[in-house]
Amino acid sequence: MFLLVRGDDGQAVELLEADDCTRLHVEAVGAEDTAVIGALRAAGLTTAVVSDGEVPLGLAALRQAAGARATAPDWEARFDGMIAYARGKGWVDDTAGTVTAHIARRP
Repeated sequence: MFLLVRGDDGQAVELLEADDCTRLHVEAVGAEDTAVIGALRAAGLTTAVVSDGEVPLGLAALRQAAGARATAPDWEARFDGMIAYARGKGWVDDTAGTVTAHIARRP
């Protein structure tokens, strides 16, 4: 799954490919950091700022947003597996309730 933010206006975030729990990133198409953060904040997915091309996403908000779009019957187990993998890599902050996502940039 990935979150798509388009343009510098940062008006909206689209969560795409919710059933694909083998990847998680934010895809910024022609959007600067301020637009990306603005869009993610407006969607309730982060309260933080970009650091070194990464952004912490709220786990509960991500689960809710992705779960609303997922169609796979085993999606919850696959989502939990994705988060367990991320936790093993040190990308989950259980105290803050966040998972770190890389920001992939496209012009």
